[in-house]
Amino acid sequence: MTALRIERLGHAYGAARVLSDVSFAVEPGTCVAVLGASGSGKTTLLRSVAGFVTPAQGRIFVRGAVVVEDGRERVPAERRRVGMVFQDYALFAHMTVRENVEFGIHRDPDRAERVRGLLALVGLSELAGRRPTELSGGQQQRVALARALAPRPAVILLDEPFANLDAALRARLGEEVRDILRAAGVATLLVTHDRADALSLADRVAVLGGTPARLLQLDTPEAVYARPATRAVAALTGEVSFLSGTARGQVAETPLGPVALTAAAQGAVTLAVRPEQLRFDAGEGTSRVLSRRYFGPRSHLRVATPAGELGMDAADAPAPGTAGSVRVVGACAAVAD
Repeated sequence: MTALRIERLGHAYGAARVLSDVSFAVEPGTCVAVLGASGSGKTTLLRSVAGFVTPAQGRIFVRGAVVVEDGRERVPAERRRVGMVFQDYALFAHMTVRENVEFGIHRDPDRAERVRGLLALVGLSELAGRRPTELSGGQQQRVALARALAPRPAVILLDEPFANLDAALRARLGEEVRDILRAAGVATLLVTHDRADALSLADRVAVLGGTPARLLQLDTPEAVYARPATRAVAALTGEVSFLSGTARGQVAETPLGPVALTAAAQGAVTLAVRPEQLRFDAGEGTSRVLSRRYFGPRSHLRVATPAGELGMDAADAPAPGTAGSVRVVGACAAVAD
């Protein structure tokens, strides 16, 4: 049975509509990341599922049961079988790790065994007697996750869960959290504005955009990155440059020469080109390097070309002012405006 299904969800705060006609589902043991810019309705969507907001339109199902429908709450938040991990963890500072995890199931007869199992699952068995202030940020995150899993929810909601962590820790912890939730077999809805989190952790990515926000694309991380449906999706899922061209089947003619397409098209098109798909060949040509930023194994260039200013990655980076030519390698997606 589908763990979470959202049908034609819409909401407004007064005269300001923030969501319109959003529909998708999350299956048990999988993760859907909701990706969008600030103000795109991500938090409203998450709070609607949690029961903190009653959306004006649409329906939400948890394990097949309607929990809200067209502005009417059918099931209160505490009975929805939905767990939530907040951005700031919201742990009880006066309680131990064990007591925090036990909090939502303190009346369950098997709570001691349940807590032991969850602490083992998140790798914190030896820290059960400590308080949150004695833990690292990553350890606090895992306590919050174990506490959310304790009542055996059908759905776990993650609200920007790695925003307060440094880059190295968030990458490692993200993988740990993904593996823990998959092992628990729970459906996960991750809300984030960080495309790296969305692309690396989710099974599918739901991209929101527009005013009011709509679902622009729902697909695998690989598809939304390599084959974005619109310019907005392309920009939200990674750095991108746009080329105008004329398509004839699987090839488009552009100011940089012929470019292979991910899908056949005809007529005027706009192509989404990622930095790693561009090559700069120093020597003869009308293109010129404008700037260079060094990132260790690669550098990022801004290059003036016959197609406009483009961003690209390069292992052997020419200095600013170097002249040459630019070509596109690999197939590019034609995107809608």
